This record gives sequence, C-alpha cells and structure tokens, in this order.
Amino acid sequence: MKCEIMMKKSIIIGGILIVAIVIVGIILGLFFLLPKGGDDNGQPIYYSGNFFISKWNTSATESGSSNSNQVSLPLVSGGTYCFNVDWGDGTTDLITNYSQSEKVHTYSSEGVYTIRINGSINGWNFAYGTDELKIMEIQKWGDLRLGNLGNYFAGCANLEITADDTLNLNGTTDLNRMFMSCVNLVGHESMNNWDVSKITDMYGVFWHAHKFNSSIGDWDVSKVEKMRNLFCRAESFNQDISGWDVSNVKEMNSMFGAAHSFNQDISGWDVSNVEDMQGMFNYAYSFNQDIGDWNVSNVKVMTSMFNGARIFDQNISDWDVSNVESMERMFINAYLFNQDIGNWDVSNVTTMKMMFYNSTSFDQDIGNWDVSNVTTMVDMFQYIQLSTVNYDSLLIGWNNLTTLQNGVSFNGGLSTYTAGGDAEYAHDVILEGKYEWVITDGGSV
Repeated sequence: MKCEIMMKKSIIIGGILIVAIVIVGIILGLFFLLPKGGDDNGQPIYYSGNFFISKWNTSATESGSSNSNQVSLPLVSGGTYCFNVDWGDGTTDLITNYSQSEKVHTYSSEGVYTIRINGSINGWNFAYGTDELKIMEIQKWGDLRLGNLGNYFAGCANLEITADDTLNLNGTTDLNRMFMSCVNLVGHESMNNWDVSKITDMYGVFWHAHKFNSSIGDWDVSKVEKMRNLFCRAESFNQDISGWDVSNVKEMNSMFGAAHSFNQDISGWDVSNVEDMQGMFNYAYSFNQDIGDWNVSNVKVMTSMFNGARIFDQNISDWDVSNVESMERMFINAYLFNQDIGNWDVSNVTTMKMMFYNSTSFDQDIGNWDVSNVTTMVDMFQYIQLSTVNYDSLLIGWNNLTTLQNGVSFNGGLSTYTAGGDAEYAHDVILEGKYEWVITDGGSV
C-alpha cells in the first residue's frame, strides 16, 4: 500500500493548468484533502483532514518511559498507519509502521507540547510501561481508531478529555480497561454520544478512574457481555444509567466495587443472563436502591456482593438464588442490612464463610434454609447477635434437615440458644455430636 501525505494544488504555470485542489479550511470552512493510504494499485487515497490533537508533558517520566525530552506514540503491532505527525516544535514526520523509529520524537528541551496527527491511525495502546504519564489532554479525537486490544489509555494518570467531537469506534468491540487508572479523568459530555453499539467487552473501562463522572446514560450497551470492574474504584461516578439494556451481560462482578458515590436507580435492569455478581456492590458506600425485582436466577456467585455496602437495606426476599454456589462474605460489614431472606433457596450453596460478618443489624429467622451442601461457615455471624428466638429456629431447623456436611466450622457470633430444649439438643447432640460441627457462639441461656 502506498502511503503519502500531500496536497494537490491548482496553479497556472506558463499557461498550463495543473489540476489540483487547494482547500483552505479557515477561509473557506472546508477541510484539506489528504490521503489515508493507497488503493490496490498504489494510488493515494485522499480524505478530509481531521486532526487527532493531544497535549503531552515530556517531563512526566517513569520507569520504562522515554526520556524527559521525548514522546513515544503508543502504536501497536498489527496496527495500520499512514499519518503525518506535527510534534508541536516545528517538525513533522510521516509514520507508516508501528516500529518506525520516528514514532519516538526528541525535543530540544523538555516541556509541554501539542501534537497534531493527520491521517490514518488504527491501533493505540498504552498498556503501562510506556509514556502513559506524559499524555495530559485529548483536545480532538479526529481520525483516531483504537483497534481492538483494550488498554487504550490504561495508566494515563494525568489524562483529561476536552474533545467535543466523537471518538470513532468502528471496528472496535473490546473496550476492556480503556481508562483504567486514569485517576484524574473527569470526562466530557461528548462521551455520551459515543456509538458503543458494537462493543461486547467493557471489562474495567473506568477501573480506578477516581474522578470520572461524565454522563454516559445514552450508551447502547445491548451487545455487551462483560461489565466486570466497569466502575470499580470510580469513586466519583454517580450518573443515571437506568436506561441501559444489560440483557446480554453475563459478568457483573465488582461492577460497582468501591464506587463510593454511586446510588442510581437500576431497578429496571434485566440481569437474567448474569452468572457472576461477586463483589458487585463491594464497598459501594452510598448504594441503597430497590433491586428486589431483579431476576438473579442464573447467578452462581454472590461472594462479597454487598461487602461493605454500609447503608444497603432493601427487600430482596423474592430473589431466586437457587443456582448460587458461593455466598461467602456476601453481607460482611453491611451494617444496616436486616431484611427477611428466610425463604431463600440456598440448597446449592457450598460456602457461607463470613456471610454476615459484622452485619450488626441483621437479626432474621433463617431456620428454613437448606444448608445441606455448605462445607464452611467460619465466622458466619462473627460480631453479631441473633435473637435467641431466631437462633433457636436456626439450630432446630438445620438439625431437621435430612443430611448435613460433616466437620463444618460454624460461628454463631454472640447468639445464644435456649437451654434444656430442642435448640440445645440440636446444638449439642446433633450438630456437634452426630456431624462433628465445631460451633462457636454465646452459649445457652
């Protein structure tokens, strides 16, 4: 493929008209006609110039980056390139290959420079260890195409977006970790206009983007299957995404983990295809929305789902949790949670370790639970106290099950049971005797 960056000009020399096109954007309000590459015959292909404009600070170095007076463009093997780069110091280069030495530019002195890229650029990936700290601002997206490798701006801790045009996502299906660890990224309202309708993977897009809080409620996420870690540690994010179609999503683990500000109505989401909700609201300090109508029948993992969700206390009694295998740490440090979940079908659960650890408000009757497949209950009720009535019901109900696992370590916290009755019998003879459970609790009263 022939790659040329040039203009055709119309001038008359010696009465001979040399046909070309001069388009002056500022005066005529048009774009330059420039080539994106070549066709199969090697002829240049001209296009309307659309600059990708970004600002860089060469002095923001780290291990693995270029020198303090250099910038290295994050081009990738397999990418396609035919662009002219104006380095902002009066010099330009034509780039046609990801490994071309000219992709690293040396300035006469370190400082802040605005780089303008004009042409075809398909493939962009920082993926840590390069110059991710040097890029400070994207002013125009221009003709940038990301490619499909993910990590496009991962680790760009100083990045901000002021571009009011729209990033072209044609050809991209994978946005995984796109802005991961962009800790200063606030975002721009134009991001709401991105066409993400072909995206299938949104794993960790805003992971550790602590300041991000841009509106993205209009995104068409109907093809997305992976949303794990999507807003994990996006501590400022609290935008309305109630209209998202998440019906194809299978992974929501840690989706809002440590998203400390998030508290939007997502009650209408169709989560019927989700299989993993591990840590979904882990340390989501502000979240307390009604999600009681969610269809969670396909979920297998709820480990740490509400771990540290300090104020969550919604009615989820009707959830179908019959396919869940792990409820380990599910409500740990969920200080306010105290809903009736006594009718849950937990027959497939194998671990309830630390399930209600330090959930100091919880005091419900779960004596009807079928815990016959549970192998560990270590610290299940540590630091909390069920009422004697509810603890009696638990002991008696579990004792009445046809079978239980042997040698289970069960922590009933500070809970006490009634002496001299069925609860004590279940506690001492059946659970600790027949099944050799190791029980820690507040003893009999």
